[in-house]
Amino acid sequence: MGCGVSFCNQLASYAQRIWDESLGDLARSPLPELLEDFRRVWRDFKEFKARCYGELPAGIYGYYESVFSIALLKLSVAIEDKIMGREVQDEYVRFAVEMFTPDEKNAIKELERFSGIDSRVTPPEVLADIIVSRKGEVYQLVKEAVGKQYVNLADVVESWSKVYRISDSIRRGLIVRYEARFKNVVEAVKRLLDQQPAWLRRLFSEYEEALLSSAEVRVEFEKAFRELYERELSTLRERVESLERERSNLLDRLSTLSERATSREVEARILEEELGRLRKEYEDLRSRYLEYLKMWEDKAKELESLKSKLAEKEGELREMARREGELTAAKETLEAEVERLRNTISEYERRVEEYRKERETLLLELKTMEDKVSTIEKSLRGELKGHPVMAEEAAILELIFVEKLRSKLRELPIVIRTPWGEVSISRWSYERTEYEHLEKDVGVPSNASVVLGYRSRGILGLGEERVIEVRGVYLSHVDTLKKQGFDSQPVTLSDLLKVLRSNLGFSEGGRRYTLIGIASPTGWEESVMRYVAGEDYSLVFGNAVVILVDLVEGRAIYPEKLSSTMPYIDRYARMFLPEVAAEEERHVEDVLRDLCDEAKAKAPENPVFLYRNLVERLKGVSRLSIMRVMSRYRERGSIEVRSIGGEKAVLCRSTG
Repeated sequence: MGCGVSFCNQLASYAQRIWDESLGDLARSPLPELLEDFRRVWRDFKEFKARCYGELPAGIYGYYESVFSIALLKLSVAIEDKIMGREVQDEYVRFAVEMFTPDEKNAIKELERFSGIDSRVTPPEVLADIIVSRKGEVYQLVKEAVGKQYVNLADVVESWSKVYRISDSIRRGLIVRYEARFKNVVEAVKRLLDQQPAWLRRLFSEYEEALLSSAEVRVEFEKAFRELYERELSTLRERVESLERERSNLLDRLSTLSERATSREVEARILEEELGRLRKEYEDLRSRYLEYLKMWEDKAKELESLKSKLAEKEGELREMARREGELTAAKETLEAEVERLRNTISEYERRVEEYRKERETLLLELKTMEDKVSTIEKSLRGELKGHPVMAEEAAILELIFVEKLRSKLRELPIVIRTPWGEVSISRWSYERTEYEHLEKDVGVPSNASVVLGYRSRGILGLGEERVIEVRGVYLSHVDTLKKQGFDSQPVTLSDLLKVLRSNLGFSEGGRRYTLIGIASPTGWEESVMRYVAGEDYSLVFGNAVVILVDLVEGRAIYPEKLSSTMPYIDRYARMFLPEVAAEEERHVEDVLRDLCDEAKAKAPENPVFLYRNLVERLKGVSRLSIMRVMSRYRERGSIEVRSIGGEKAVLCRSTG
């Protein structure tokens, strides 16, 4: 063990030397020397991880890991500054520059300016004298540290790592390297406040009035902001939760009525009367929702005038700070207050955006209720348009969709355009099949999803992990198919929103990109197609592409107007669309006409044949081809699909 520790210490010694140097010192080295240092530290780091893991206590291993990380980060920054944004052909230079995130580079630049405060030779009493003297570079660094509240460095860096992309080893290294320096600053300030309490007032007297005025406006805004989001929003949520319980009860009653309307348990007049009562309740519920939303918006508007005052104060202080030509304590204090004002406004705008999204979701939920009422009305009037499918057919279409998509996705490589650039996938990282309904009823779909994902961690496995996921989701009304054996109801907005919520989830800070194709055997309601096409609502997924597939009509629905800016969306749509051969469909048409001719010869007044006869004559032909041809003929009135004795039958009108 002792020999191992000595070896590990020796491996880390060169990185420790870089750790001790400032960025200013490294900047004086020529580029070839920096690259050679980077190669050596990187080589030592890899050997350290391979041979020293388990040889050192966890704390010491973690310390050296941070030393290597900070040393490589500083060299990366120095190399990047040398090339000055020029296009680089050398792969190793590019590797060195791109190893760390911009956030990590900004963090080291921000803190390295305080390397002049050496905790080993500048104790608190010396720092106190420097602050009072107002002279020298160390004085400016100390004042900046106080103005930016770096005195609580561990908390600052901890908050950085949560908001920005900073790895754990970098975060630990920053704290280890700078915390002792800033602890001495804290002690120095404490000494001054105890022994010379007037020093702070003297430094800032020139700007005291402006700072106090800004603070008053900020406090007033924060108080109103807090009341709105803590008290008013809490009250609003309680009211909305009460309405949500009413909405849930109303949805249950609508679902029951929908089943009765479909099965025609009672006469249409009674169903229409009950539906009229439910519609009246829905409209009352909707008006109360909108009333509460307006109350919230009125409260939010009260903050807008205060927000404009904050912006005015920000402008005034920023101008004062600009006039302070050199870095002074006053300039830093002014800039710190400007930053606080900006943060306050930013937090307010973030909350407003959250509310906007919640409001849009709520309005969409209300729209789904309206669609459900309209669907029942159409059903009672016999106007509901959808593709009638038997349970067995729905199960077959599910298998076709899942297997054809899986087959296409396995034809690698596949190029996918993401927010962070084009990615060529030559091997999937994982593949799985998920089921909404786990029970395996024979002849009934399970609403399966095929999921393939690709993970990448940048060059040589370094950097932040990004995930690309392709999801093919089959969406049918399984409960209806179980109860009735068939279904013709198009997918509703409520059905779609449920799928999107369960499949898209969070984008993980932009690190996940999802392509999702959702296939329906019964088609889609008009409101759903308008929604996905971006016509009725602001459907915007920054890290997802949503495509609907009508399996029977053989078409994809997506925001086609995006084709000019997202030409690849057409390719994605084709990927999710199962294809059938044109020759196969022509063969189906020939057999369908033959059966209709035979039926007309047998019974000219009522030419009917059983659907299973068509399937038997088309053995080996894809059921998807049969259903697509049937759908086209039914749409133009050439045939009609009926149920005779519980069996699907085809009534021939004209196959011309």
